[in-house]
Amino acid sequence: MKKTNPFYKSRQWKSLRKRFLEHHFYVCKYCEGEANTVHHVVEISEDMSKALEWDNLECVCPPCHNSIHDRMKGTLRTPLEQTNEDGLSGDWI
Repeated sequence: MKKTNPFYKSRQWKSLRKRFLEHHFYVCKYCEGEANTVHHVVEISEDMSKALEWDNLECVCPPCHNSIHDRMKGTLRTPLEQTNEDGLSGDWI
């Protein structure tokens, strides 16, 4: 089981995350679906100094967030597989 970084429980992150989602009206950057996730473009494990930088964040829905991480791990699924499994189009991938 993956251990959650304590950063994600910090007041600073929770506040920024809430403001970021509200600013983007909880709309996914990629599919325009309902977003509830704020993704770090440069992961905090790579550069913690960018953890709270607005320009390093993306508002995404869970399926698109999973696809981003699949792509980063080299296990990218095709748009058809994305659509079949998640019920959403994966055309942006």
